Amino acid sequence: MSIEVIASVIAGLIIGKSFALLAFAGDSVVEVISAYAVFDYLQNISKGELFGVESERTERIALSLLILLVPIILLAAFYSYAYGIKPKASP
Repeated sequence: MSIEVIASVIAGLIIGKSFALLAFAGDSVVEVISAYAVFDYLQNISKGELFGVESERTERIALSLLILLVPIILLAAFYSYAYGIKPKASP
């Protein structure tokens, strides 16, 4: 997934600052962090530490990810509206 982030940022900048590719990179970063949070949570369950400091940390990470997605979605929507970008049909 980290390769996905790097590749989409580079491609987005080479193509001409493609907002769609840069937003895709931001989404990929959120996916990498959420994969870590799930992995951490599953490790805590396997250790029998379902409740405690580690569980609260994982919940904070998940909450932060949800809060982080809101500005990404809002920026993408505002950018599309401001520049008149309309979705195109795909084959």
